[in-house]
Amino acid sequence: MHAAKAEEMVQYKHPRAGFSVPVPREWERAVDTAEVPLIVAAPPDPPWRFRANLIVTVDQLGPEVTVAARHAANIEGLHRALTRFRLLDQEESRLRGCPLLRTLGHHAAEAGAVTFEQWIYIGEEHCFALTASVGTLEYPAYREIFAAMVYEFRLPQEVS
Repeated sequence: MHAAKAEEMVQYKHPRAGFSVPVPREWERAVDTAEVPLIVAAPPDPPWRFRANLIVTVDQLGPEVTVAARHAANIEGLHRALTRFRLLDQEESRLRGCPLLRTLGHHAAEAGAVTFEQWIYIGEEHCFALTASVGTLEYPAYREIFAAMVYEFRLPQEVS
């Protein structure tokens, strides 16, 4: 297992969606795959272990969407999509003036127990979800790198 350090990060700007996020230099990137703008994954180490990853998704916001409604819909979707999903923590805050929703959860994957943190940024017209996942026992080793990726994420209006 190798969790990247901050000095091993490179800034990635999505060509179509306009957001920017620092990613570990050696992590594999997949862009615009199955309606997902960005997936970055750690090298398989060893190959059978769940690969630490960050997935960025973008949704159009409707005029009546509130932060509370978006959060409730997100939790409902996680319950539907993930096997044995367990909500561990959730909070609402602000980051650089934008609403930020954070969810910490756990679920069962084929490769074993997975812990994930999901941060949802509510932008001007879009909602950006960053979901960082890792094998539960490896979570402490990746927590700082995930935090660096998320807290240095920039919405399109913040990117020059």
